[in-house]
Amino acid sequence: MARWLALALFIALAAVPITKPPKADASGATVTQACSAAVPGAATVTLSWPKPASGAIETWFDISLVPGFLPGWFQGVGPLAATQTAHAIDGVPSGLTFYYRFNTLYSGGVWKESAGGTFVSNCGGNGAPPSTIGVAQACDAGMSSVAATFKWNASSAGPQWLDLSMQNNGFAPGTFVGAGPVGSGQGSFTWQGLAKGGTHYWRVNTLTVAGWRTSDTGAFTTLSCQPPLKACVGFMDGQSGAGRAECDQVIAGTDTILAACVATILGVGGYANACVDYSLSRVAKPEHLASCLMHLSGQNRYGGGSCYKYYIS
Repeated sequence: MARWLALALFIALAAVPITKPPKADASGATVTQACSAAVPGAATVTLSWPKPASGAIETWFDISLVPGFLPGWFQGVGPLAATQTAHAIDGVPSGLTFYYRFNTLYSGGVWKESAGGTFVSNCGGNGAPPSTIGVAQACDAGMSSVAATFKWNASSAGPQWLDLSMQNNGFAPGTFVGAGPVGSGQGSFTWQGLAKGGTHYWRVNTLTVAGWRTSDTGAFTTLSCQPPLKACVGFMDGQSGAGRAECDQVIAGTDTILAACVATILGVGGYANACVDYSLSRVAKPEHLASCLMHLSGQNRYGGGSCYKYYIS
């Protein structure tokens, strides 16, 4: 691993040289990759190339982070046996573009480039930055706070940190808290003790040998830890800033007519007469709820007090 870091550092600090295109007559090797067992987040890369023609004496493998293979800008490995047609390198940092070639020496002192090309090292995700998936929530036993389990597509390129903020300001310094490190390749983390009913913004950062790679920003509102329908009504009636997440729970519930009514009020689905159908249904309803929903849907302008009575009941 140290040699890869040294090569990357050397190339990053030096001036980029004038390069020459690779030989057009050299075929590409077959490149297969797997996560390294010895170096977490790094890759084991195996390159396979065609068998050299008769008269081959030995083969050398060259690899670089820049094209051209000018002196001092690549690492050479060899000599490899003339009969050898595969070579593995371990501990390759993920997410970098490498240039490679195989040079074979034939009798008479003739060198021929038997294979050459490029590959992007990867150990899952092709070195891409992580990306958010979603958040699952649950109230703690005392209903005083929320545990949130964050899920993301991990890049597997190094250790990860989770950032959490209640301000949508691009995670300005001093306005967010972090948790980690989370292991390379791990795609979930449970954060305990979050405040109820607050809007949160989150992201995942992976530390790779090429620097930090940051995910998109996810957003969610923590549960209010009230019964879902009551919390939802408080949110829809403006009595509470929390409860939007509980509305989603109601919409996903088994009472399809109630779900359609709430979706209609929130403007995310349903149908025009869903709340009327709910108020007329024979299902037993909590007191004040039907008139409240009729009011919130704009079909009964005298039901505002019912929402308050239901919410505090």
